[in-house]
Amino acid sequence: MSWIACCSDSPPYLPSQVSAKDMNYSLARAWKAYTDAAIKHEVSSPEAESMFWAFNEMVDTVRDKPFEALEVILEILKIAEEEQVLANLAAGPLEDLLAEHGIVVIDRIIELAKSDPRFRDLLQGVWGNSVDPRVWKRIEALYVDDNRK
Repeated sequence: MSWIACCSDSPPYLPSQVSAKDMNYSLARAWKAYTDAAIKHEVSSPEAESMFWAFNEMVDTVRDKPFEALEVILEILKIAEEEQVLANLAAGPLEDLLAEHGIVVIDRIIELAKSDPRFRDLLQGVWGNSVDPRVWKRIEALYVDDNRK
């Protein structure tokens, strides 16, 4: 990441000037701003295109830094209330994370799903067709247990 901006009215900062937590928070806010703009104005709108870097940065983070990506997803979950944003978060970054790094992150995913009802709800928005079957089986088991209660 060459620079970080919390939102369009914030100055960019060099990564050496901010902590990883601040970078994750900044990316979470920017990804949400992009998603909000894409939903409200369409993906090809100037409003969304001006924040498209955040979409790309999230894709790169999911690909290259799975645990950092999970932290960004959790930050987005803290600030997002809109159903469409949450649906995009589940079907986008979270699903991609599970498809690309499910074996690596599944223990943490299960831990979060058991302790955080909002994360558990978010996880239900993921489709398992691109997720390793061993990982998907563990996710499905969470909800089978719910049905037994």
